[in-house]
Amino acid sequence: MAETFLQENDDLHIDNYTWFGQNRVHLHESARRGSGGVGVLIHHRLNKNYATQVLDNTVEGILWLKLSPKQDKGMPLVVCVCYLPPIDSSSPVDAHDFFDELLCQCHKYQSEGLVLMGGDFNARCGDKSEFIEGVDNIAARKVIDHKLNKHGELLLDFMISTNTC
Repeated sequence: MAETFLQENDDLHIDNYTWFGQNRVHLHESARRGSGGVGVLIHHRLNKNYATQVLDNTVEGILWLKLSPKQDKGMPLVVCVCYLPPIDSSSPVDAHDFFDELLCQCHKYQSEGLVLMGGDFNARCGDKSEFIEGVDNIAARKVIDHKLNKHGELLLDFMISTNTC
């Protein structure tokens, strides 16, 4: 799962993988390359046992996939890959709207299977907790970056709202 630099209808072709991506539609007028798209490479070994479908790609920077077992054994895996541009980006995105959309989508797709979310939120969380201390039983993470930014505060609020870590 990663941010991509593909433009418009660009596609990615790598032997033994299937690409599922969402390229950013609106680029800054002086952009020399694409940026802010998201995508996932699925190895062909997984394609033998899982059917992959795009659940949602309606919000720029958020892509949801569902990998369903072909033999009806096991729980589906729901993959969400995200990219939120940095606060000082030339392609600004309203971070509040981004996390509101992501929250709605989480509630919509959480019943589809086991959710795995990743990507780049350009969030610095400092030593703030991503869970409710004294309520949630989660081991504290080892903090190596003590800086906090607005994206980090919103990400932490999102994680507490969705009960994720």
